[in-house]
Amino acid sequence: MRDEGWVLKKYTIAAIGLDAEEYDLTKVDENKFIYLEFFPNTLLDAEKERNKILEFVKQKADAVIFKERALKVEREKFYQQLKDETGAIPIIPIGTEVIEAGIYNIELTSVQEINRYFFYGGLKNITNALLYIAANVLGIDDLPSAEKPEPVAFEGIFHPDSETVFSSWDDYSNWYQGRSNYGSGQWVGLLTHRSNWVTNNLEVETALIRELEKLGIRVVPVFSYGTAEPELNTKDFDGIVDAYFSSDDHRLVIDALINLQVFILRSDTSGQNIFEQVVSKMKQLDIPVFKPIVSFGSKERWEESQQGLMLEIPWSFTVPEVQGMIEPLIIGYRDKEGKACFLPDRVIKFTRRVEKWLALRRTQNKDKRLAIFLHNAPCSGVEATIGMGAGLDVFTTVVNIINELKKSGWVVENIPAEGSELHQLIMERKAFADFRWTSVEEVVDSGGCLYQMPLDVYYPFYEQLDPQCQEDLEKTWGPPPGEGMVYQKHLIITGINFGNVSVLVQPKRGCYGAKCTGEVCKMLQDTHCPPPHQYLATYRYVEEVFKAHAVLHVGTHGNLEFLPGKSNALSRRCYPDLVLGALPNFYVYNAGVGTEGILAKRRTNAVIVDHLPPIYGVQNTGVLQLVNLIDNYLEAVNFKSDQVHALEALVREQLPQIPGAQTVVDRSETFFNGLIELKNSLVQSVCNPKCEKLHVFGSEKTEEEILWYIKEVVQSDVKLMTRLRDRWQEDYDLHRFLIEFIMQVISNQEQDALSIIQEIDRHVLDVELKEILIDLAVEVREVYSKLAMTPVEMDNLLHALNGGYILPGPSGMPDDNGKNIIPTGRNLYLMDIEKVPTKAAWEVGCQAAEELIDLYMTEECHYPEKIAMNMLSLDISRTKGEQLSQVLYLMGIKPVWDGNGKVIGLEVISLEKLNRPRIDVTIRITGVLRDSYPQAVELIDSAVNMAAGLSEPNDLNFIKKHTCQLAEVLKDAGKGSELRRRSTMRIFGDRPGTYGTGVDLALKASAWKDETDLAKIFVYFSSYAYGKSLHGNPAKREFVENVKNAQIAYDVSNSKRYDILSSGFGASVQGGFGLIRKVFNGKELKQYHGSRENPEQVKISRLEDTLQETLDEKLLNPLWIESVQEKGYHGAAELMERLQNVFDWQCLTQGFEDTALDRLVDEYVNDPEMRKWFIENNLFAIEEIARRFLELYQREKWQADPDVLEELKGNYLELEGELEERLGDVKGEIQAGNIDVIGDADVKEWQDKLQEVSDLFDELQKQ
Repeated sequence: MRDEGWVLKKYTIAAIGLDAEEYDLTKVDENKFIYLEFFPNTLLDAEKERNKILEFVKQKADAVIFKERALKVEREKFYQQLKDETGAIPIIPIGTEVIEAGIYNIELTSVQEINRYFFYGGLKNITNALLYIAANVLGIDDLPSAEKPEPVAFEGIFHPDSETVFSSWDDYSNWYQGRSNYGSGQWVGLLTHRSNWVTNNLEVETALIRELEKLGIRVVPVFSYGTAEPELNTKDFDGIVDAYFSSDDHRLVIDALINLQVFILRSDTSGQNIFEQVVSKMKQLDIPVFKPIVSFGSKERWEESQQGLMLEIPWSFTVPEVQGMIEPLIIGYRDKEGKACFLPDRVIKFTRRVEKWLALRRTQNKDKRLAIFLHNAPCSGVEATIGMGAGLDVFTTVVNIINELKKSGWVVENIPAEGSELHQLIMERKAFADFRWTSVEEVVDSGGCLYQMPLDVYYPFYEQLDPQCQEDLEKTWGPPPGEGMVYQKHLIITGINFGNVSVLVQPKRGCYGAKCTGEVCKMLQDTHCPPPHQYLATYRYVEEVFKAHAVLHVGTHGNLEFLPGKSNALSRRCYPDLVLGALPNFYVYNAGVGTEGILAKRRTNAVIVDHLPPIYGVQNTGVLQLVNLIDNYLEAVNFKSDQVHALEALVREQLPQIPGAQTVVDRSETFFNGLIELKNSLVQSVCNPKCEKLHVFGSEKTEEEILWYIKEVVQSDVKLMTRLRDRWQEDYDLHRFLIEFIMQVISNQEQDALSIIQEIDRHVLDVELKEILIDLAVEVREVYSKLAMTPVEMDNLLHALNGGYILPGPSGMPDDNGKNIIPTGRNLYLMDIEKVPTKAAWEVGCQAAEELIDLYMTEECHYPEKIAMNMLSLDISRTKGEQLSQVLYLMGIKPVWDGNGKVIGLEVISLEKLNRPRIDVTIRITGVLRDSYPQAVELIDSAVNMAAGLSEPNDLNFIKKHTCQLAEVLKDAGKGSELRRRSTMRIFGDRPGTYGTGVDLALKASAWKDETDLAKIFVYFSSYAYGKSLHGNPAKREFVENVKNAQIAYDVSNSKRYDILSSGFGASVQGGFGLIRKVFNGKELKQYHGSRENPEQVKISRLEDTLQETLDEKLLNPLWIESVQEKGYHGAAELMERLQNVFDWQCLTQGFEDTALDRLVDEYVNDPEMRKWFIENNLFAIEEIARRFLELYQREKWQADPDVLEELKGNYLELEGELEERLGDVKGEIQAGNIDVIGDADVKEWQDKLQEVSDLFDELQKQ
């Protein structure tokens, strides 16, 4: 809109929803006979904006033109309101539906004539439309007469070298082949809006055509109206494909489609929604559909923003992802006049990627080459974590993939017999990066080097990098080859070759050398640290030396997608973009980890082929039998039955069949007490399973696995479970019934549900309940049939490697959207953010807020004024905004929903209704949340500003109180500019384009000397403010002031898959909050933790209680331990990572009792059998575990039992000796088990980076 100071001309027209025509209308507007005020289509979805438009029309408009193709209820009401409330102001509708609805107040013949001008479009017609309106509607008589509407093509094939609009591919092909620069490559379709062609706004399209043709690729550029309009004789997408991308005999001629239209629409009558309609057509075409981005913003805004195109996520990313479109590279922008302009280097990058996709389609499998990347967790320990992949058996998966490739004609050789053999091969050859026990010399000597890249191979690539990237690389790592993975001045590329398929372990991303210390951890020293030269060289090797046709990343959570750069719409300075090159990137990814998966799609152009999340509760069904036996035995003992001995024998016979059961019984003083403890554990494992089985990609699921998956799906239905609890009030009885019911339903596909119910429980007499169970049986069989399709995962991956279309599918877990994520093997997408928080999530969030307040008041007898929270993206993707709702309700702000459940605004909850003060909240968000759900961030920020602006007493509005206090603090510190905005900062996170708290890095590198060091690192990494007009603004003082004045630190777990010890991130944030409070106030924060593992129950606990409970449920639970041990090497790595998280929590919060740590040491290091198992499966993991407990003791974070400590020290020496013996005479220097405490004071570059934080700490500590 124009500035308020604009002097309106005599005649003003409000142009509503005329986005496509704005460019031409603006040109006409320059003639100055009419002034046009534009209101974009997007404004019409918000009631507040609609009211603004209505007010403008009433006060300033002489006429209204509005355009609407598909009339929605809310919009129809608005347009009718415009007509009814604006008196005699002419209302001119554009669009068939609005005309038929009668929303106009001028002559129908005039409406029809004006519509003809707009239907045809083009500058000439639009000019004449306004001349017609001026003369016939506004009564201006001193202007030229309007010419009649001039017919202009609505669709067809065009080309910048021809003025002809071709009506068929055959005609176009004949012309095309007659050109002197005619290519012979594959055909690619290009689809754009008619409005671009009519207005000659084709700079981007022309640039694409030219670059593709340079590569020998033939292009079929088509413009279309977008929908089938009978009166215009236009076609929908199906008709466009048949008329212009197919020959006269209806044979599809294109091998790929580049779509520049915002939406693709079909005139489908099958009952599918618009997205499903498009997907079904894409599946039929079975070609890759690319969706490059032409931003609606300026080039300068894109270049300057580290967040990319956050405002354009819905139409540039979300909609294309739901339709299975790929390759979201930005290729253009809008200039000041709204014209689309191309970005030369981005167009070149995009067309090179298209070329590689076409090569996948035309190259025979025998000639294709593939690089498979495995992941690890370098900071946890390279040697101990090779092939990690959140719920996936990576090694078995990779071997299976290679075998399937061979069956499909790929040339591969020496394939390992099984996954464990592949792992053994990698370890023996040391085909991974150097670390504490492995030097680069050992890698070369052991055969783990695929290629020694000389500088004359690396330099040509390096010299093409943006100068700023070269400067950053050399500043961090030195000039090529740098210090990491360099041998005799060659960059060492590790991996194992199997013919035309190579397997590589992803390089280290932020450190160098055979050690892990504060000196070499560059990521710790610089939040924006680029990857080393060897990282870049590895991917260059894959593309330019190995000449792969594609890369395949196997296993969730690699590090490529987390490299520094924009959140989306990457530039040539963004490291994911420059590292990956032009190769198609396929990713085998956990369907349950959607937000991180979306990062991979948007930052590395990944085509995800998702896999089934691990199934929880995969146990021997003998568990139920054993529980019954134990019940019978205990009852026999109590009644002194003569069956005691016989039952005891049966129990003892059954115990070895359940992993860990015998251990539970044996650790009790008596057999009787042991059985009581075992029964409780078994019942818990049935009602709330904690054990998982790693998924093997493309594998069929057993009946037992299917049973437990379906049970999770059923349990996630809160309404159903609430109804069932009315009949079975004991948890175990209900879950036993569900297990038996599901087993019967899937085992007897033909048997009717009613007879199954009667067989299991004849006491189910309630008619309504029977109907519920009959419906449930239908659902169970539907899920069962979908789970039977799991092998399609492998089929779809092979199809992807042939350049085929991969169906899109939603992300989720078995207990969250479990029915819809199957069959897996699809290209995952995220849910619609517009309905977050949902009304159901709001109810849960309000309850969680009340329970959090109640717990604090029980302990402190007054309301908390400020709460510091950690917030993950899982809150949005999994719970649909429960924690978001909790935050809003604490502040006394409520979402406003429209009739479809869409959040359209916020409203204040009155103090009378709230019945308590408004509580202030400061949030530390993750980088993934920041990038995936910026709308959620802005919603919270809006709530803060709304609450801070209320006219209420400070003692009833702590947001307002603290805003005023922070404003005074900032003013006193000489930071008086933008006080209002800065004093309402409450949302903080990573620096834009980066991810992580830094605290975990410091802990793992032992790069800290005291708690103040850790607090500084936390502030350095976390003090970037987000919200409206805040895009990661540095805000160290604001962050510290917010956190140090909090009374509570709060975190939440909302899935049994992610408890408090699953990740060290929660420890870093919650612990970081506590350290800031302690450093500046000398007081401890109240540390609370919320959980909602059971969909029906919200639980708020003290942190130390949650930590101990998690130990009891998992790390000290024999049933769980033995289930993890079944995973071998991966299981050992999982135990190690959990115990590293114990280390993190203890260093940061000292939340564990010393006796609990004693027990952990005895269980995992001092126990001979456990030690033996670790040595056989993952010696590096137990060495790390023992080393961390020794460090806890040395740092006085654990007052160990003397006997436990002495045994620990002896066992560590034994483990160290075992490693040294196994490794032999190591070449090169390694850190081994030494703990080198190197802090920022010891590394000048790091000290300089932290200087601002150090100065702030010094200043505040003196106050």
